[in-house]
Formats: sequence, C-alpha cells, structure tokens
Amino acid sequence: MSAAPQDPPPELRVCALLREAVGWDRLVVVVARDVDTRAALRGSDPVLEGYCDLQQTLLQGPSLDAFTWGAPVLVDDLHARLPWPLLSSATPPDLPVRSVAVLPLLVPAGAPTDRPGATDGPGPPGAPGPALGVLTAGRDRVDPFTQAQVSVLTHLAAVVSALLVHRAATGELVAVDVAPNDDLAVAAGMLAEHLGTTAGEAKSRMRAHAFTSGRTLNGLARAVLDGEVAVGDVAHPR
Repeated sequence: MSAAPQDPPPELRVCALLREAVGWDRLVVVVARDVDTRAALRGSDPVLEGYCDLQQTLLQGPSLDAFTWGAPVLVDDLHARLPWPLLSSATPPDLPVRSVAVLPLLVPAGAPTDRPGATDGPGPPGAPGPALGVLTAGRDRVDPFTQAQVSVLTHLAAVVSALLVHRAATGELVAVDVAPNDDLAVAAGMLAEHLGTTAGEAKSRMRAHAFTSGRTLNGLARAVLDGEVAVGDVAHPR
C-alpha cells in the first residue's frame, strides 16, 4: 500500500533517520532525466529547491556538477568566492543556506537506468549507472560537512537511489511523490513556435530573459503559462 500523500515519501523518511547523525537544516531530493527535465521530491525543502532552480536557470552550480560528474560536490560557504560566477552574482544575499553537500543519486550497479521518463538500457555489470538526480543537504551556517559525514551521505544517497529506482519501476513515484514539471516544456514549445526555431533555442532565450528579469527558468515558464509574461516579450525583449 502506498503512503498517503500527506506523509513524507519513503526516501525522505530514510533521510530523516540520519539527520541527527550528520546534521543538516534543509534537504532536497531532485530526480532528473537531464538538466531541464527535473523535479523535487514531495516534501523537499522549498528554499533548497529554489536554489536548485536557480542553478538550472544559469546552467552552473554544485547540483549540476554533481549530476554531471557523478561525484559529491561540497561548498563550505556559499558567500565565499566560488567557481560559478553567474550563480554567485545571482544568489540572493538573504539566502539562509550557507554550507551544502550535494550527492549524485546514481542508479545502482546492474539496475536498469530507467530514470523517470528515460529509455536507456541497463549499464555494464558492476558499474554504477548515470545519475538520476541529486540529494542536497544544507546548513544555515558556515559549518562545512566533514569527510566522515560525506561518506554517510554517500551511503544514504545509494539507499535513496535504490528506493527511487524501485518506485519508478512500479509507477508509484511519479503517481504520488513527484509532480512532473511540464510548464517548461510547454512554455518552450510555445516560444519555439513563435520564433520558428528549436526548443533548445527557445530555452536559451528563456534563460536569458529569466536571468535579466530576476526569475528562475521554471518561474518564467509558469509566468508565461499564467499570462503574466507574454511570449512575445520573451522572444523580443525590450
């Protein structure tokens, strides 16, 4: 029997068991097929989810690096000089999160790489599959995560990945705990039709407009679909 919608999903319940041992103020679990096809697990922290949205908009940041490289990324202080200049300049000064540890959610070795919506086949025996998202733990103070804590989080990420793969295969994950974000695809399609171009070019236009207007990419997509921002204004900014 699946959990009631108001209950924390099993992945976050597992994470909660280790919260005291590792120590974090915020946690977000994001499942993804690629950079633009992603959604946070129900019950994730909205502040960290917004920070992930900002990284998606700018195509840079610790979450994207962990997802792309398949390795943990640690940031001791988000207010320090970071290797992501656009992200640093666009991060709100009042963002409460200061230290983060980002762990890739790797498909377990030998398991089909059927990330939600993906169609890849099984990976080679003994090798981890591609990342199906990231787990980000955040602290509202400058308190870097230790290597021992990162090791615990890495094992936790493996358990979360196994749960996600199992529930995605049964259909429960998307039906209950992940609301597919179709806003971006729909808005990009509208803009592509308006411009007579590809969805990729449309998303590039949307990223530029989102950055200059102080929105995130997903926030801009919702604004377009809600009629707050005209497609023409995104296509031909004043």
